[in-house]
Amino acid sequence: MEPVDLRLLGDAELAARLDDADAGAFSILHARHYAAVLGRARSICKRPELAEEAVQETFLGLWRRPRGFDPARGELRHWLLAVVGHRSIDLVRRGQLELRHCAGSDELLHGIAASGELDDEVLRRETRRSIHAVMGELAEPQRQVVGLAYLGELTQTEIALRLGIPLGTVKSRTRLAYDRIGRRLAA
Repeated sequence: MEPVDLRLLGDAELAARLDDADAGAFSILHARHYAAVLGRARSICKRPELAEEAVQETFLGLWRRPRGFDPARGELRHWLLAVVGHRSIDLVRRGQLELRHCAGSDELLHGIAASGELDDEVLRRETRRSIHAVMGELAEPQRQVVGLAYLGELTQTEIALRLGIPLGTVKSRTRLAYDRIGRRLAA
């Protein structure tokens, strides 16, 4: 049997080879579509590091779950652009949420420090204690997704895969947890 020149195969044929963890097929797909996928991510994210993360998650998702792409529903290029678009939006939203929480925490911490009532070490300990207390009040599913996101440094997509739940469920649990944490810390 003659070796196949992978460069001559179409995207659907190469994607089908990913079921068998064909690194050569993945490499060709990556090279073919990287520029377009990165361009799409940059147009949404604006921050280069977020765009790169979205691209990495997109191609990693293709490698880990190649059957997520169904050639009967369209071209691989369009699927990759849609996936990176969704991941980019998720990253931008997560970044905005983190900025809002950080800004609120910074104002609170600066106000306390400026009052001269607490030194830096006491303030850090008190903040850690408050965060641990709030985390303890969360429902287990919410605590689980927040823990995986911050302690495990996983993306929402990776959390969904690890827990075997839909991405929308991860997003809902995260939002509920952030709402509760925000209300509790504000009080």
